[in-house]
Amino acid sequence: MSREILKDLNFLFVEDEETIQKFTSRFLDKIVNKIFVASNGEEGYNLYLKNQDKIDIIITDIHMPVMNGLDMIEKIREYSKDIPVIITTAYNETDFLKRSVQLNVSSYVIKPIDLEQLLNSLIKTAEPIVLKRQLDEAHKLVSKNEEYKRLKTIFDSQENMIAIVKDNKITKANKKLYNFFNINNLEELNKNNHIFDYFVEEPGLISMEELKQSSCWAEYIKTLSELDRIVKVENNHKNLKTFSLNIEVYLEEEDSYILTFTDITSLKEKVNLLEYQATHDNLTGIYNRNKFQQVFEKEIRRNIRYKHDLSLIIIDIDHFKLINDNYGHQIGDEVLKAIPMILQSCIREHDILARWGGEEFIILLPETNLENATKVAEKIRIKVENQKFTKRYLDLTSSFGVSSLKEDDTAENLISRADKALYKSKRSGRNLVSTL
Repeated sequence: MSREILKDLNFLFVEDEETIQKFTSRFLDKIVNKIFVASNGEEGYNLYLKNQDKIDIIITDIHMPVMNGLDMIEKIREYSKDIPVIITTAYNETDFLKRSVQLNVSSYVIKPIDLEQLLNSLIKTAEPIVLKRQLDEAHKLVSKNEEYKRLKTIFDSQENMIAIVKDNKITKANKKLYNFFNINNLEELNKNNHIFDYFVEEPGLISMEELKQSSCWAEYIKTLSELDRIVKVENNHKNLKTFSLNIEVYLEEEDSYILTFTDITSLKEKVNLLEYQATHDNLTGIYNRNKFQQVFEKEIRRNIRYKHDLSLIIIDIDHFKLINDNYGHQIGDEVLKAIPMILQSCIREHDILARWGGEEFIILLPETNLENATKVAEKIRIKVENQKFTKRYLDLTSSFGVSSLKEDDTAENLISRADKALYKSKRSGRNLVSTL
């Protein structure tokens, strides 16, 4: 679909950098009906309130003075849960990008803004809006034959997958949907009882159980918040894609709906990747210190509440600096990557392992007392001592500090005791397990 679909739409553009604002505004002004421009989130929010019946799509930067873009969107969502939003973002804005998914952002454009990418995002975001208007016009046609021809033309021009649903069955679908499922006609599409038989059941996605129990699944989806209208669909080739569902009433008197599948696979994958990068150590692939702290705080509260045992092990590779000095950092990195594999082989699936920093690692053992945690540490100590590391067959040892949760402990106290126990092992000659 071309940029022609944008010519009748109005946009709110929020950007604080003057050069970018002027350059992008001039570009948008040539292809859209009207553009409202603001320099920060507060201005954008006020402009929206004054013109909400006119604005079709919002484009906003994230980092801005006075009010950032996502705070603005959150406030606008109080008035409109459905208005499409495109954010302009830097690649490494992990937390902001995660929040943008929660706020049902339609798309994102990497900064510095690529106008071609922006145009593609605008067209894709505008399609459901234009589609609804076109279908409404087509239905007003007197001739049913004319209506069918018009609907088919409209449907097949869409980039999104489109279906019209009536009585829990798909009555019309576009070429994009047929192509995705690798089928040729409606009968093949409806061979299952419902289209949601193609949906994948996963945490955080639309619940298939609740969907199947509802008397009208289209109505059920319509009642969900935008954040909860996410599905993963598997086609006949076992290919998976993630979609955001949009539901609009098509013919109210006939109880039919327009169902639009907007492909957000790349956005979800990007969020997942950024979340992984933010929570995992780049070298070893295990949790980093920040992620461990998050999990640790929750476990502390849970174990104090239910009076369960909880233990902690801190591990330090003995004389690691000599490895780097004598063999180079590449060999040192190979050692650091090998250690977690040994640690994971000695702990349970629900134990938490992380790189604590440098050559130190930390293990959290839920429902484990001091005695059993000490046995785990000793098992690891022996395994490290007996292992030959890297292609140089290096002999290494490690030192351990072990502590367990006490009645009035805080997270800081527990870590502090384990740390002191570790230094006790190091002072006592290394390659030891000490408790405190």
